[in-house]
Amino acid sequence: MAGLSGIMNALLLAIINLASASPTSEADNLRYLAMFVAAIGVFITAQNYLLSRSTQLVESCLNSVRLRLLDRILRADLLPLEGLGKPQLFYIFPKRR
Repeated sequence: MAGLSGIMNALLLAIINLASASPTSEADNLRYLAMFVAAIGVFITAQNYLLSRSTQLVESCLNSVRLRLLDRILRADLLPLEGLGKPQLFYIFPKRR
């Protein structure tokens, strides 16, 4: 789909260059307008697909990272830390500035 989007981008530039190259008849102008509208429609559709697909992939990656972190937290042995008490934890893990 990225290739199609790139091709449509190049096609849009070519249509604009052809239409602006020389004065043409009204029929040619309508033909260039129809080609431009069709190319921009395909380009926008491809871009929307790419954006939604990349969003899905990023969300999937973030979800797997969250699940791995949650799994590590759940498997961590926190009982010894709970027995230390709050003042000792603050002493062991000082605040960094």
